[in-house]
Amino acid sequence: MKALEKWIQKAVTIKNLAIFLTIIYCLSILPVLWVAKYNFPGADDYTNGLRCYQAWNTTHSLLAVLKEAIGRTVFEYTSWRGCFTSSFLSALPPSVWGERWYGMTTLIIILSLTASILYFVFCLLNIVFKADKYSCLSISMMILILLVQCLRPGERTELLYWYSGAINYAFIFSLELFFLGALIKAACNKDKNTIRHLIPVSVLGFFVGAGNQMSSLNALIIVFTVIFFITIFKKWKEYGRLMIPIGFCIIGAALSYAAPGNWVRAQSSNMMSPVKAILVSFYCCLDLSASKWITWPVILLMAAMIPVFWNIAQKVDFKFPCPIFPLIYGYCLTSAMFTPSLFSLGNIAAGRIQGLTYWVFILMLALCVGYVTGWAQKKFQKNERSAELHSHSLSLDSSCWVLYCIGLLGFSSIITVIPEPSYYTVTSAIRDMMNGSAAGYGQEMESRVEIYKNGAGQEIVVDPLKNYPELLFFNDISGDTEDWINLGVAKYYGLDSVSIK
Repeated sequence: MKALEKWIQKAVTIKNLAIFLTIIYCLSILPVLWVAKYNFPGADDYTNGLRCYQAWNTTHSLLAVLKEAIGRTVFEYTSWRGCFTSSFLSALPPSVWGERWYGMTTLIIILSLTASILYFVFCLLNIVFKADKYSCLSISMMILILLVQCLRPGERTELLYWYSGAINYAFIFSLELFFLGALIKAACNKDKNTIRHLIPVSVLGFFVGAGNQMSSLNALIIVFTVIFFITIFKKWKEYGRLMIPIGFCIIGAALSYAAPGNWVRAQSSNMMSPVKAILVSFYCCLDLSASKWITWPVILLMAAMIPVFWNIAQKVDFKFPCPIFPLIYGYCLTSAMFTPSLFSLGNIAAGRIQGLTYWVFILMLALCVGYVTGWAQKKFQKNERSAELHSHSLSLDSSCWVLYCIGLLGFSSIITVIPEPSYYTVTSAIRDMMNGSAAGYGQEMESRVEIYKNGAGQEIVVDPLKNYPELLFFNDISGDTEDWINLGVAKYYGLDSVSIK
């Protein structure tokens, strides 16, 4: 028995845990990326990318494409929406350079999400709490597994595969994490030339503030929280320089919210009063977190984080006071993600809206688990401090706990995906490939594109799709030539009209 305990403690270290989780994460996203090669544009991709697609096919000039993207941004700013960062990026789907490039959408989102989580967690845990790189990597990988693999059907499509939804929500969320991480780094940087380092952070903050309204509001709440704490603790002399990037973030948001296009769009939607939108946001967050978001993979991976956070807390002098306040703040911050959609649209039905809020929920839950774990460590082990500040070892109890959580997660996953093959994003991707729906969908869409390109100026009627892969299919044209999606496809390819038989 002692030999087994010794082996477990030797095998289950923070370093080995980080390596194991990184391998699992990397392997799990390979099918997710591979199935994307069968992906094709849909819905808003045609209307948003119209100008740039035509500019590229006419001139093959990158400068002309960028000019059209800026023109589209100006048009939307005055006629539809003020988030000009999102408008500019939405005008540049990969399909502008050819439909087969559209599959790059998923790669762009996965890379940006992975890099931003790693950067943010490293800046927070390593720079602020002096955590070692393997602890940061372990926490990052567990968060990423939950973000990518535990999205619900519909949310996966709109955040990972449909460009107009993914670039507007998932990519802007990644930019926000880069901005917050850079803000933390700037706050801890004692370099005399720190003003020079604030320039890229300020530029990033400006564009995050002008991103989608959910991430923009999220960033504003955080930066005003920073201002509040700087003020009450009278730290303006030490941290006053942070007002430069914070100010740019506020300016970007102000320009976005003041756009004439927002008021034009509001006339065609069921707006909710601000007070009601805030109250309903709290309800929606509570309801979804209790009924949909807190699943057993979330519980097990959050539990597996506890020994890592405990190990980090042992190495710092910070006392982690008032643990109830981070929990309340995290709940409020997550709830606020719903408010812009409820205020402007009157609902949160879109998968991308719920999926993005789920991402914020998971990130805030992980940070709250870390804070409460730190409080517990200081509360119950007041006089204990890690002998080896840079040790990657865990206690026997902690090693057994991590092994139990990861083992139970693996066993539960196996018995779950048998009756529910689409439970995880990776298993859904494997299913779409194995049943042939992804490849069949790709062939059907490729045939359609060929018909579109050869039918300029004609009335095109195409066959209905036979394949509907769960991850790739978002929506389709209809039998009505005046449907907005049909009109978008027709303008994109220069057709007189297009419809389904």
